[in-house]
Amino acid sequence: MKKIIGILLSAVFALTPATVFATQADLRLNGDYDFKTSDEFNSSTFFAGNKVEDNAVVHGIDFAFGSEVENKGSYEYGFHAGNKVVTSGTYERDLFAFGSEIVIAREAKIARDFYAAGSKIEINSNIPGSVFATASKIVLNNVTIGGDLRVAAAEVEIIGDVKIGGTFVYNEDLNVVGKDTMIAGEIETYQPILLSFRWNENLRIIFAVLSLASSIVIAVVFILIAKRFFNSLKEKAETADAKYVLVNLGIGLLGVIVVPVLAALLIATIVGIPAGLLLLLAFVIALVLSVTVFAAFVGGKIMPKQSAILSTTIVLILMAVIGYIPVAGWIINSVCGLIGFGIILTSIFDKKVAQKAKVEEPKEEE
Repeated sequence: MKKIIGILLSAVFALTPATVFATQADLRLNGDYDFKTSDEFNSSTFFAGNKVEDNAVVHGIDFAFGSEVENKGSYEYGFHAGNKVVTSGTYERDLFAFGSEIVIAREAKIARDFYAAGSKIEINSNIPGSVFATASKIVLNNVTIGGDLRVAAAEVEIIGDVKIGGTFVYNEDLNVVGKDTMIAGEIETYQPILLSFRWNENLRIIFAVLSLASSIVIAVVFILIAKRFFNSLKEKAETADAKYVLVNLGIGLLGVIVVPVLAALLIATIVGIPAGLLLLLAFVIALVLSVTVFAAFVGGKIMPKQSAILSTTIVLILMAVIGYIPVAGWIINSVCGLIGFGIILTSIFDKKVAQKAKVEEPKEEE
């Protein structure tokens, strides 16, 4: 079990943005907070605020998020998101932008490709590479796109001379305004795919079977890895009463409320981001395993002579059947999961208390 947790924690450290530790990063949850910088950074950066004025020189990836984001600096890559995003910066490689209104100013220089999604996208600067955009309206103002222009939109407005070196690919129901002033290497249209999904009884059964199968696999793997824990749980189940179940239900309910809030507070402090992410990871793992723990507890209570794997599997099947009861089934299984989560929390606490007592236990005099 320790090896698996170690691997998962290592993955979290690997995915955590390096900017928090290597560079100046400023993140505030106050919506009135404005952020402005013009410094130089030798690694990726993360800037956030209500209004962000990013004039930095970033030798890496520049992440900028806010209600209003304005970029005038120099970056290797740009990832910008906000209600309104305006950039006149220089990008050595690609730019990714997301927001309600996205404006690429005439002064902007993008060395390769531009990826965007928003309500309105306005491009006023030449782009040597390709453009991939989805929006309600896209405006091309006297620009040259060296590669392809691939869009999914309701309207594209062509202003002045617009040249596309590659292929102009768009949905066939697109309204192109000013198409006569545009020159493109090739033009291709496609028919939008409308997916229709109906949740019928056959799909419901298939989903239930797959869900049950995954729960059993997780349970078997967990039991094989943490044999000592489940042996201890089986011993507790034999003597447990209604009070034990109710206490763990209360602890589980409290845990699902407190742990996410605590993790969010840690992440908000910047310094506590690693601890917050690790706490969230542990929280998710515990939630996934809570059903297995509850099933093992009940199995140990009603089938003490059977193996943990067999008794747990039988209880999981019973829980899957109960889940088919309208409304009540979902409530019952949720309560079961909370009890299992509470058992996990109390087991961790009991272990820590036992270890502390062992350390503080005085040595017998000879």
